[in-house]
Amino acid sequence: MSVDPHNPAPSATPTSANSAASDARRAWSLGTVLVVAVLVAGSPSLDAPWLMGDESRFIVGNPLVNPANVGNPGTLTQRLGEIFTTVHNDLYQPVPIATYTLEWAAFGGRAWATRLIDVLIHACNGLLVWLVLHELLCHATALRRSVSVVAWACALLWTLHPMSVDAFAADMGRTHMLSATFALLA
Repeated sequence: MSVDPHNPAPSATPTSANSAASDARRAWSLGTVLVVAVLVAGSPSLDAPWLMGDESRFIVGNPLVNPANVGNPGTLTQRLGEIFTTVHNDLYQPVPIATYTLEWAAFGGRAWATRLIDVLIHACNGLLVWLVLHELLCHATALRRSVSVVAWACALLWTLHPMSVDAFAADMGRTHMLSATFALLA
């Protein structure tokens, strides 16, 4: 019987159980550090007001998001349905607009809540980048522990890179963040 060095058979020894527990603790620790780093990096944007331009036009001034902009706003369910079925002359982004509508209903149009959710989406994307890189690198090498740290470091750089900050510092960057989320999940 041959043993594949890249996929050894699991053993029931206490040493392998301790090693698995240690790996799980390390993964949780690294994941926590990644999320906290994104929260710290994103915290300056949390108290920013709504920005003039796209945020005012597509979030605050959008009657499907902010029901105070129309005389008869309809129910939340009706507005969500309209987001996906109405022809939009300039911007058709139903998923981000639907998330803004849900946030407006839950938090009453508070900019900090929308910005916090953007930071959390970005943190989730950072975790997904780490997972994808880990899986890709594990197929390239048998050094799983080193791969985990290298993949984590790359994910940390990706989440904190100045080019990524625009995505969660301005709410209209949610389109890009959700696109990244769905691409990384695919």
